[in-house]
Amino acid sequence: MKAIKINGIIKFQSSFRTFINPYTGKTILGFKSATDKQLYDWGFRDVIVPSTTTYQRLGSIYYEEYIVDASGNTTGNYFTYPVIDFTQEEIDAYDQNVLDNDIHSQKIDKLENDGDRFFRRIKAIIERNVSTSAITQTQGFGFRKNLAPVIRPLREGDWDIVKENLDNMGTPGDPEVASILSGITGMIDTYIIDNNI
Repeated sequence: MKAIKINGIIKFQSSFRTFINPYTGKTILGFKSATDKQLYDWGFRDVIVPSTTTYQRLGSIYYEEYIVDASGNTTGNYFTYPVIDFTQEEIDAYDQNVLDNDIHSQKIDKLENDGDRFFRRIKAIIERNVSTSAITQTQGFGFRKNLAPVIRPLREGDWDIVKENLDNMGTPGDPEVASILSGITGMIDTYIIDNNI
């Protein structure tokens, strides 16, 4: 990777569609296939990207001046980045972000998102059965009233708690409501088995 500084602005070679030689003002033909020597002659220099540790980041790119010491040794004459150590606050934020996005956090997010969707799906099942007259409005209200606290933990992703709540709920005396509850319980059981809960 190479870059050039023109009018105080550092630009990467890849950012040019065409290139105007800053010394002559002429457009360079065949710029994309130029040799390293040609690029150097036009003012491009290598970009050296230092490695960083987990708790470091790169600062803004700058030009490392070309220096010849008294012994004739040379340094610089390239673009690079300063390596900046994280502050303790940045280290803590980074570590927390890693924990917030690990496999356990992702699993919790999935359980909560799926649980919220299932909670709404169950309410829609009851509403659909009322709308199609499979159960009466009164049956639907009573069913929702009894079922809501039982399934509410779905919204927190607590599928196992909902399973236990359903197992302890008992069978409704109304056969139509019992049939709907059986279908809901089956959906919960299937999800728990499929997701190893």
